[in-house]
Amino acid sequence: MLLTRRPYTFRVLFIAVTGMVLSFRLIHNADHTFIFDKEINTLLLAAAATITILTAVNDIEKFLQQRQWQQLLPTVTAILFTGLTSATLALLQLRDSSPTLLFAGTDGQENSGASLELREDGTYKLSSYALGTDHYRGRYTLQDSLILLDKDNIGAITESHILVIRKEFRQDAVLYQLDSGGCMLEEAVSFVIRLDRRFP
Repeated sequence: MLLTRRPYTFRVLFIAVTGMVLSFRLIHNADHTFIFDKEINTLLLAAAATITILTAVNDIEKFLQQRQWQQLLPTVTAILFTGLTSATLALLQLRDSSPTLLFAGTDGQENSGASLELREDGTYKLSSYALGTDHYRGRYTLQDSLILLDKDNIGAITESHILVIRKEFRQDAVLYQLDSGGCMLEEAVSFVIRLDRRFP
């Protein structure tokens, strides 16, 4: 009965549910993406913007005819979800705003592998990529050539939270994983250092 007497109520509910689903997808997948996810998210955002514009035009026309403020509720709801989602995505992007202190990656195939990025603010981003990309974030402590991550067994990439920087003669510096006794884990993933800004 309510939906029949107030047709804008259904539109508000539809926009709210659609907005929540879209927001959840974008935020939940911020650190875990699969092939074509970026393109799909772009299309979804474009569709949401288009629906918001069409909703606003329709609601304003009805408001001018009937002079009922309730007619603007769908537009307000759409703008609210669009604004909140955009603000959340912007905040998520700020996580990567700190300058990179050290960057290292595996010598895997061109389209697969892993990388570790240490930032000046004491955070790291450990990434694994193949058909998609998974990012794992946390904090680290740097002690000379030792790097201590805040957890072990991250995304099936690391087995230890202790890494050491070693440079062999005439070779690139490499990050090796160590066990609690300081012994190198021979079978664990190692990272070749591509960028090192620890020293001015």
